[in-house]
Amino acid sequence: MKIVVTGAGGHIGACLVRRLITEGHEVLAISRHASRAPALTDLPIRTRDIDIRDTPALQKAFARADRVYHLAARISITGGQRGQVRSVNVDGAFSVARAALAAEVPRFIHVASIHAFAQSPFHEPLDETRHRVTDPKAPSYDRSKALGEKAVRNLLSSGLDAVFAYPCGVIGPFDFNRSFLGQTILKIFQGKLPATVQGGFNWVDVRDIVDGLIRIGDFGVKGEGYLLGGSYRSVKELALEAARAAQIAPPFFNTPYWLAKLVAPLALRIDRMRRVTPLFTPDSIAALRSNPQIIDQKARLDLGYRSRPLEETLRDTYSWWVAQGVLPALSHHTSLTEW
Repeated sequence: MKIVVTGAGGHIGACLVRRLITEGHEVLAISRHASRAPALTDLPIRTRDIDIRDTPALQKAFARADRVYHLAARISITGGQRGQVRSVNVDGAFSVARAALAAEVPRFIHVASIHAFAQSPFHEPLDETRHRVTDPKAPSYDRSKALGEKAVRNLLSSGLDAVFAYPCGVIGPFDFNRSFLGQTILKIFQGKLPATVQGGFNWVDVRDIVDGLIRIGDFGVKGEGYLLGGSYRSVKELALEAARAAQIAPPFFNTPYWLAKLVAPLALRIDRMRRVTPLFTPDSIAALRSNPQIIDQKARLDLGYRSRPLEETLRDTYSWWVAQGVLPALSHHTSLTEW
């Protein structure tokens, strides 16, 4: 098949492209800087530098495509970024979907996010029927992912064959661009994370997300959405497992949520003054107050989706960073299991 992937240089995109190559598909990778993306260097694929808000250019690129995976997004833990988060995640999503419809693409997979769902009430399980984020005080990224999905759904009645995926907290190897979560785990591996924060998330291996996306493309029902989860762990538990994989001591202090929430605005201002990538922000802290009961039975029962143990993910992530020359090899170093 001819398959187009937007956002191919990102964490999920890099892994998806590699999986599609192994399956013998013809891949066209699209992003604003696809031709220079480290994740796509030397791969047997075609690339096209296109802004996803450029509908005519996308329509040409989608010609004769059998499938389009839309992964491109502006991920933010620092607010709306002067309107760019909404512009890319809402207007861009609609632009890509409209181009796919005009090009008569047989199947369009829109990758939304667990962040599109309202996490509260926390005592009730969260599945695909949970209402989407509407609170104007919610993080900009969360609101944008909910609105982006809505924009794509508006084209279903016009004939767009779209299905939807909702990944949880994505971690794992092939993180060439060092995602926010990837940077945090790398700091743990390096022994540079002094403390964790009270709270947790549903963590899932990027390779399992990719397998889920392929299954959604193959077997998903038009208009349906599928949560792709892994396992819930507190940040402290995640750090403990990561430290065990790196054979080092875990962070000692676990910051109470109320204190982290109080300090986060100041930490964000300091990081901006120092011109370093902020990881400790009001939005990132808010994300850790997530629903611990993510129910992904729909994908598991209808599609055969599965997720691997967190320990395997962290071991393989460490091995991948070793292969990249970023971390030292361990005495009992194991090779990376790609899929």
